[in-house]
Amino acid sequence: ATGAVADHFTLEKGLRQALRRDHPALSVATGGRQSLTLEAGPAHAGETYLLAGSFGTAPGIQLGSLQIPLNADVWLSGSLAAANSSMYPGSLGLLDANGTATAAFVLPPQVGSVLLGASLYHAFVTFDGQGFQLASNAVRVSFLP
Repeated sequence: ATGAVADHFTLEKGLRQALRRDHPALSVATGGRQSLTLEAGPAHAGETYLLAGSFGTAPGIQLGSLQIPLNADVWLSGSLAAANSSMYPGSLGLLDANGTATAAFVLPPQVGSVLLGASLYHAFVTFDGQGFQLASNAVRVSFLP
């Protein structure tokens, strides 16, 4: 209703989308919050999760048998350093008894034009005492005026 949507998606039958978002875009002028729902499932209940972001998803990061759909870039390093900060609340913790959690990406107002027109992607991994168990799909956030 408000114009073209600058987003795309691929449907893959049988693929569980473990990470969902509420807003596909945030304003660089006013800032905003993208709420993220992590749904790893009951088999991952009690596991530690870590949500991070990057500017791209390909080629991603191979971590053992898991393919993490985030690139090793400056934003990945920054999002890991900002875990559970005001910019990434709830990005590191334990999944509940249903294997779910909530987190967010919070963009402060007036961050300037450096992000205008860019996109970030977020994904999460879970791990237990034995190693990494799950890598989620990536979700995108675009930056508009």
